[in-house]
Amino acid sequence: MPWRDEIEIDAVEYSDRPLSAGPAPNDDGREVGRIAELTARADGRTYDVELQFWTADEADIAVENPGSSAAGYFGWRIAARSGAAEESGKFGVFDGHAERVWLGMEPFRDLDTGASYAYVDIGTDWRDKLYWNEFVDRIYSSHLEYPFEQDGDLDVVPGASIVEATAAETTAVYELETTQLSSTVRYRLQLWRPPDCQAVFVTVDYVGVDGWHADRGVLGKRYVLSDTGRAISFTDETYRTLRNRAAGLRSQDLSGLEYVA
Repeated sequence: MPWRDEIEIDAVEYSDRPLSAGPAPNDDGREVGRIAELTARADGRTYDVELQFWTADEADIAVENPGSSAAGYFGWRIAARSGAAEESGKFGVFDGHAERVWLGMEPFRDLDTGASYAYVDIGTDWRDKLYWNEFVDRIYSSHLEYPFEQDGDLDVVPGASIVEATAAETTAVYELETTQLSSTVRYRLQLWRPPDCQAVFVTVDYVGVDGWHADRGVLGKRYVLSDTGRAISFTDETYRTLRNRAAGLRSQDLSGLEYVA
């Protein structure tokens, strides 16, 4: 089913708990969303899942006046109904095409069974609600309304990795030219996966300009949302290539939590 072009999805509703009670980091410098409460199952067990969008007020780059980050993540908290201790993380990665959130920087481990789960499936209604209410509503006006649009081919660049974080797997380094209004900018991109999870992030480097480098961007609907504070829009072909490369970084035979309600 195509993503619905509407902001209000009435089939599911956010929790009325205060924002500070959710799993997203609530310290100064963050904008957080409302708490989504889901029920999920795996291997015959039931889990309570909380997801909460967040984004940083300041991009993670070494320049003056960096502006806000364009990257958005989901804090997550999961507990088994059996009463096992809950686990949580800050860097869940939204994957609208697969209708799931990849759990980063670590998987969820059921302390009773020892099983590990790499993602939470969220279903169509939550996918659309979270996409429109969080990513579009919060990031559109500052980053997605005028993204840097791909202008030319996606080229593979030989040489060393540009990922500065500790990575289990990386793709090749890619370079592309983009335009935004009257500006032309060349970016380098590299997808990478941390050692202990299956979430994939995107390193973005502004070619030839010091300081404009950040490691924790995320793939969106047809773009990358970067913690440099930039959104880069791709052609359909480039986006398919990057999604396929992201899938290739993940392990095989992954287990996740299946959305129930």
